[in-house]
Amino acid sequence: MLHVMENFAQEMNERGGHVILCGVKVELMRVLRGYGVIDLLGRANIFEARGAVFESARQALARARELAEVSIDTRPLEAEIREEALTYEI
Repeated sequence: MLHVMENFAQEMNERGGHVILCGVKVELMRVLRGYGVIDLLGRANIFEARGAVFESARQALARARELAEVSIDTRPLEAEIREEALTYEI
């Protein structure tokens, strides 16, 4: 099963994408570390299950927002939308 995750992570890296894990239990962290998956994904993209309920999900979502802001330049799209007519004929 870990080879599937490894292949997926490598493919995402090649495409300039990211894989984020949340709710990872301590035992699984050990396995991921031993298999080299943590290095492949980047420690900043893995959130352990600890603390409050859904805390790792909140952290993962914050990380996804952070990555999206860095990797997606929406300025040209926003300019295009402003220039486009706001009325449509049917």
